[in-house]
Amino acid sequence: MRILTLISGALFILAGVYCFANPGATILSLAFILGCTMLVFGASGVMTYLYDRKQHEVSGWILEETIVTLILSIIVLTNQIVTDAVIPVFFGMWIMFSGVMRVAAAFTLKEKGARIWGYSLIFGVLSVLGGIYAFINPLLAGLAMPILIGIFFLIQGMNTITTGLYMIKEDRLDEKD
Repeated sequence: MRILTLISGALFILAGVYCFANPGATILSLAFILGCTMLVFGASGVMTYLYDRKQHEVSGWILEETIVTLILSIIVLTNQIVTDAVIPVFFGMWIMFSGVMRVAAAFTLKEKGARIWGYSLIFGVLSVLGGIYAFINPLLAGLAMPILIGIFFLIQGMNTITTGLYMIKEDRLDEKD
């Protein structure tokens, strides 16, 4: 299941790169790709949580983040016209919520003694700041939305890969015991 987490992170990064490569693309043309990426992340996150909770102590923060992402991906995929009108606030809310979850998870990792907690904290804080930016200045965020979404997805990809790397490291520690 860890491989699903790493694949999800890579998909986020690819979606972010796609946004950078197509800065003139309309939000409607990006919505399908972004919605699909979020859907894959949400579904794989729920599956990973359900699988790993039987073997390890897994934070509920991961499950909450993936369920919210799953719900938001369905909204993006089913109602693109409304999403286009509120896209700066929508992605700002999602990335800020995800950042808060990452910050909380970072402190859980710190309590477990994981050295990777600092990366999760940094990416979480960056996510929160990006979400706040989208809320404070939605008009400006709307003008550069493909670039801003690209940044959001790159940060989310790094967050997700950090989580996947920790999961791999945790498995190796369990094998030594």
